[in-house]
Amino acid sequence: MVRELFGAEVQSCDLSQEAVNRAKEIFNVDGNAVDIHNLPYESDQFDIVLCSETLEHVKDYKAATLELLRVAKKAVIITVPFEPIEIVQKNIEEIFLMHISIHLIPIVLILLKIL
Repeated sequence: MVRELFGAEVQSCDLSQEAVNRAKEIFNVDGNAVDIHNLPYESDQFDIVLCSETLEHVKDYKAATLELLRVAKKAVIITVPFEPIEIVQKNIEEIFLMHISIHLIPIVLILLKIL
């Protein structure tokens, strides 16, 4: 949608090559399988970086956020699910590691270069 509305170059990223392939198949968006903690992009390579419902699934959200900031020239947009504090605390105390391993597939980053 951003590509059509604003003429932006759009690239997707995911930990899973299968998810990257599906994004190409469904949305015709090129992408790469990458680790959010070590993005293979130059500093300031993208004008805007969108990280949607991802940081709650990674091992080191601070390092991941720093990588997002590094590759973004103008802005980083981060979305996370809204859950009651009781659920968040339970996930941290009881099932955080399982939560990470179950949800690695849907990690998605949209990288935009405004033309």
